Amino acid sequence: MEFIVIYSLVFVFAIGAAIGSFLNVVIYRVPEGLSVVSPPSRCPVCESQISWYDNIPIFSWFILRGKCRSCGTSVSPRYAVVETLTAVVAVVLWWQRM
Repeated sequence: MEFIVIYSLVFVFAIGAAIGSFLNVVIYRVPEGLSVVSPPSRCPVCESQISWYDNIPIFSWFILRGKCRSCGTSVSPRYAVVETLTAVVAVVLWWQRM
């Protein structure tokens, strides 16, 4: 595989994961009648704002071991699953278009 293909796969995976992260916001907030824009992401238990470095799709969930950094409350694995599945679908779709 050429370097550009590998780079493209990683890029498409990252974009897919970011889209999955936004889908998680929509999945959580829309049924509650909340805005998808404001307020910034926060823990639903302690309501502390999630820092940018704790909001990196897929990786942050694993780095924090599925817990809120502030209060230690468990975070559903659904977040990492949705982000990963969206990233994989993006890669598969990109790969089919090559």
